[in-house]
Amino acid sequence: MIDNISTSMSRIDQMNTEAKLKAAQDAKEAKEDAKLKEACKGFEAMFLNMMYREMRNTVPKNELFGNSNADDILRDMLDTQMVDNIADGGGVGLADMLYKQLKFDAKAKADMAQRHFNKSDNNKESLDIKA
Repeated sequence: MIDNISTSMSRIDQMNTEAKLKAAQDAKEAKEDAKLKEACKGFEAMFLNMMYREMRNTVPKNELFGNSNADDILRDMLDTQMVDNIADGGGVGLADMLYKQLKFDAKAKADMAQRHFNKSDNNKESLDIKA
């Protein structure tokens, strides 16, 4: 009877440990997921900024009010802020596409690594059985 109780207690401890490990792993994945989303948004903002800058270069400059370095800096800062707001508001969809693709690739690599790990464990077990 005492053996049954100790076995049950060890199973409960093992389940608690597994649950804690799972929760820690989920929290780590959520944190990495948030970093990936932020990186994708940043990339989209940078891409849009470069695109917008090149579009602005195609427009002839208006010399009516003069053209100073301060105006160029102010215009560049305005463009950067506008592009950041566009990217934060959903952008043109580039960040979402990048996120989905990179997330899919990361999951595929993790699955492949897990299969390789399981395969190598199975090979070790078969060698242990033969010996």
